[in-house]
Amino acid sequence: MFKNVKKAVSAFLVVVMTVALLFQNTAVAQEMQGSMGTGIPEGYIPIYTIADLVGINSNPSGNYILMNDIDMTKETSPGGSWDTGHGWTPLDKFSGTFEGNGHRIIGMHIYGGLDNYYDYYYMSVHPYMSVGLFSELDGAVVQNLGIVDCDINITRYPNNGYDYDNDNGYHIMGIKIGGIAGGNSGYPYAAISKCYVSGKIQDATDFNDGDHCIGGIIGDADSGSLTDCYNLADISILNPHSLMGAGDNGSRYSDCIGGIVGKGCGKVISSYNIGKISGIPAPDEQLLGGVIGDSVAGYLDSGNVENCYYLNVAASEGNGFHGIGYDGGCKSLTDTQMGYAASFTGFDFGNTWIIDELSSYPYPQLRSCLQVRVEKLELTGLPDKAAYSQGDELDLSGTVLSIAYEDGVVTSTEVDSSMVSGIDMNKVGTQTAVVTYVNGTCTFDITVNAMEASGVTISKESCSLNRNSTLRLDAVVTPSNAADKSITWESDNEAVATVTKDGVVRGVNAGNAIITVTTSNGLTASCAVAVKIPATGIKLNATKLTLKKGKKKTLKATLKPLETTDTVEWTSSNPKVASVTQNGGVKAKKKGYATIMAKTTSGKSVYAKVTVK
Repeated sequence: MFKNVKKAVSAFLVVVMTVALLFQNTAVAQEMQGSMGTGIPEGYIPIYTIADLVGINSNPSGNYILMNDIDMTKETSPGGSWDTGHGWTPLDKFSGTFEGNGHRIIGMHIYGGLDNYYDYYYMSVHPYMSVGLFSELDGAVVQNLGIVDCDINITRYPNNGYDYDNDNGYHIMGIKIGGIAGGNSGYPYAAISKCYVSGKIQDATDFNDGDHCIGGIIGDADSGSLTDCYNLADISILNPHSLMGAGDNGSRYSDCIGGIVGKGCGKVISSYNIGKISGIPAPDEQLLGGVIGDSVAGYLDSGNVENCYYLNVAASEGNGFHGIGYDGGCKSLTDTQMGYAASFTGFDFGNTWIIDELSSYPYPQLRSCLQVRVEKLELTGLPDKAAYSQGDELDLSGTVLSIAYEDGVVTSTEVDSSMVSGIDMNKVGTQTAVVTYVNGTCTFDITVNAMEASGVTISKESCSLNRNSTLRLDAVVTPSNAADKSITWESDNEAVATVTKDGVVRGVNAGNAIITVTTSNGLTASCAVAVKIPATGIKLNATKLTLKKGKKKTLKATLKPLETTDTVEWTSSNPKVASVTQNGGVKAKKKGYATIMAKTTSGKSVYAKVTVK
């Protein structure tokens, strides 16, 4: 009972502090991710070899970046050059930043037992043996790292002189095992993101006191955050741990085995596990979870696991802590469901995750830290069309991409527009299109030719204007995306009409002219222009006529100016008395009165009164 009260109080404090500091570590990780590339960021120490890794112990608070994969399979195997009797020796408590840079640490062997231990303060002192790439994380940031084909098999418990002391409250240490780290502690809290682990992890010790915390990523996530991670390693406890042999104190907690975290109070977000979780039933508690073995925050019913998933055959439940009767943010998925992005609610498949359907690994991978990388891309079929006109759509018909993965799988696929970048179909010249698939690229060239004008139209086919007047003609070049839509204007008779470079026509003298517009490639359209000179006045040779019936008289109209192009229209107000021809000829028909009007085209008029006797 007292044991559970202590856990509840500790969990409450940890959750409050974790929430306050979670965003601080997340911001650091995002800032770093934005600066990664092939270079070495300012303030970072490059890691190339196992010796460089071990050198971290000299400055455990420094910032490090992994520059290539490190394969330590032979070196950490029994008898290897870096084997000190238990394979890899976990790095000391680390408080800096380790940027994996999308690279891997391969074949990390840890076997037998280690004599390292770290005091874990939890109302009393609990010394733990911590096993992983790092032993403990103390406010560290670890990201974009793959631990591949690790082989952790702890069979011996260390002898460090710690025995149970009832007066001082000491408890003999437990075990914390994880691919990235055995545990985390300290302040500020650690942040692990965008990492994965594969291989196997097992606890074969027969030690029966203290927690056995085993997780794919971290054994005991006492605090902090773990985001966008996944585990493929099979995790198991081979010996059942019970109260037997615990001595007078009768104190041990549980076997806590989780695909991502063995036990923890910190946040576990957007992560998944496909590694098999197994243990031999013990008389005491044994907490097995596809994602987390013991979610300590469950005591407060607060749930510290969000959007996490596990393969249904890997474990019977996602959160091994069944004291509150729910899976606490974990969801079981079938093998088929694991292959679809839609199954992973809360995962960012636009920026963080990717499912490569052509890869041998059918589940989500991290874009910044791929599990199965593309080794080579090659276009085995080039596009059917390589020459285009400006504005055309890229035609990828016939384009076939051959993909060779580093694990030996070779396959091919048709190239679609989502894979192609680096070209501008409105830019003239030879361009290189970049085809990107997962982490691989290849290229092909296309030529974009200038789009020539195919036609030109003019706003008027014919028009007229008066001398000294102007009108504007507009021309439209087709197509609208023609590269050169420049035009020139010309008049074939500038003595009659002129035209400006903008298509403004001006009448000069009476007559006819053809205005022509021409495109840069010689296409033309024209407008027939008639220039007129309107009459400013009209005068008759007589304004009164007296005629006898049957007699005729011709009226003559004189226009101003003499060069006017106006014509005269003649009309009679009473044709039955006196009619008029269009030549001005007046004929008297019967007795009476009539008015003869002469009117110019431009509207000037004059009258003559006719009396017929």
